[in-house]
Amino acid sequence: MNRIKSSNLYTKHIQFEINDTYDTLEKACKARLDCFDLEIIKNYHKILYLDTDIIVHGDLNTVFDVCVKDILYVLEEGDIVSPDFDCWGNSLFEEGEIDEYEDKSAFSSGIMLFNNCEIIK
Repeated sequence: MNRIKSSNLYTKHIQFEINDTYDTLEKACKARLDCFDLEIIKNYHKILYLDTDIIVHGDLNTVFDVCVKDILYVLEEGDIVSPDFDCWGNSLFEEGEIDEYEDKSAFSSGIMLFNNCEIIK
């Protein structure tokens, strides 16, 4: 945060809200799910969540223009049938449940765009 604030990248449009209460790796990895608990989120209609290792080139307004429906816009990555590598949620499904889905593609939760609404929350 301090490096960004002291750089030429910083503008009044960038706001920081820090939650440093996560005391385990698992809690920290799921912290993005707590974004609706942040007071500042009430000020915005559209939310773009980016992990800290994401680099943005170009105008972000074009990204926000994509967000027209009350759905979760994400980057497709991997698939849910990868039992050896569970970062895409294989363990979240009951035995045989994955077979019910034709589309087995997964997504990265490191890039998410959504309308700030109850359905998404």
